[in-house]
Parts: sequence; structure tokens; C-alpha cells
Amino acid sequence: MKNKVLLVAFMAIGIAFTGCKKEKGEYDIEINSPEKDMSYSSPVPLDVHIHGEDIIHDIEIKVFQKSDPAVVVFDYDNHVEVKDFEVTDVIQANVIIPTIFTIWVKVGEDDHVKEYSHDFTIM
Repeated sequence: MKNKVLLVAFMAIGIAFTGCKKEKGEYDIEINSPEKDMSYSSPVPLDVHIHGEDIIHDIEIKVFQKSDPAVVVFDYDNHVEVKDFEVTDVIQANVIIPTIFTIWVKVGEDDHVKEYSHDFTIM
């Protein structure tokens, strides 16, 4: 009886430690829109595709004014557990003069993170 109890205990511990397994592969981040150094009028289509060699766990996407990062016009944060993920939406920014914005994407968590960003203009 004691052996059965120990076996069940070890199985429970094993299951607990394999619950949300964090794989350590590579991530590919493709920002299809807005494109780097391009000019757009608002609204701007947003299309970001992320592919993980292993499981993707966290995705953050922000679009902010380059001269004032506190001016955020798009903010996305999601915990997922997939190998492919796409975010499509639109960016609304009411600007009077052409304004440079930065799109920033961060994928992963803990010590396994990849970031990518580039600038574009909304007129």
C-alpha cells in the first residue's frame, strides 16, 4: 500500500511540473503592416505574424509616438500557447502633421524573449 501511495505522489508531482512547459526555440516576427519607413493616413492596417519553432507563450505589441512613447495608439498583450499566431487590427491616430510612430513587438517570457521594432509615419 505504501508503494502505491508513493507512486501516486510521484505521478502527481510529475504532472504538476509539466503543466505549462516552456520550450526554448526561436521566434520569427513578421510585421507585414505597417511597413518600415512607409507613410500612411489613419486608420493604418496592422498585420503581425509570429511563428515559433516551439510554443509561443507571451505576445506584446505596442504602437507609440516616437517622440513621446507615452502616447500609445495601439496596445496588445496576450498569453497564448501556440506555434503560429497572427494579430490583425487597425491603428487609429488623429494627427495634424506627419508624425513618426514606432511599432514594437515582444514575444516570449523570462529569459527567452525576442523583440523587434521599426518606425513608420502617419499623416
